[in-house]
Amino acid sequence: MTEPLPPARLAPRDLVRVSASGLRARPLRVLLSALGIAIGIGAMVAVVGISSSSQAQLNAELSRLGTNLLTVSAGKTLVGEDAKLPVESVRMVARIGPVTSASGTGTVTDTRVYRNDHIPADRSGGIVVLDTESGKEITVLPITTGVDDLVFDSARKRLYASCDGNVDVYAQSAADSYKPLGKVSTGALARTALLVPQLNRYFVAVPQHGTTSAEIQVFEIH
Repeated sequence: MTEPLPPARLAPRDLVRVSASGLRARPLRVLLSALGIAIGIGAMVAVVGISSSSQAQLNAELSRLGTNLLTVSAGKTLVGEDAKLPVESVRMVARIGPVTSASGTGTVTDTRVYRNDHIPADRSGGIVVLDTESGKEITVLPITTGVDDLVFDSARKRLYASCDGNVDVYAQSAADSYKPLGKVSTGALARTALLVPQLNRYFVAVPQHGTTSAEIQVFEIH
């Protein structure tokens, strides 16, 4: 009766010898394996490097643009033609978390704007509210003549129009509905204004007129 042989293991020295003989027997396979590993490592390094470089370049461009305004425009296609942004692009941008508001602009061709000599140059007649997606006129708000500054307070849903001697204030009661809250008297020829919502202040510049001196009026908003 033959007894089974006990299992045996290769010693570390034997493993090295067998591995070396395999490398010597198939040098082309060794070369291709080493080349594949080198290409893989190089590709990973290139991808990480390009991503970091692109991110740094984008951050630099955003820093140059400022912290509260970003303009997105269509670029070029893969074949070098002018690309077009989809109609849904404004709504897509508005859904991004840090974005507080988004609107679309465009160039209108073969269009003329006319004003006859019966309408003063500084008279606008009203604030026209338009749908930025369809271009449809929603409503027209009457204002004092000589409007120079118009700003919307998104936190309080108010619209301030700095006109000649008054600030017309409107409240946005719904998405397409506005109602007048009143007029605040400022001064003759006072038109330039600035809203600082972080300070809850509205500044109006009143120029020198007649015997009155120039001043900056500060209004607290609630």
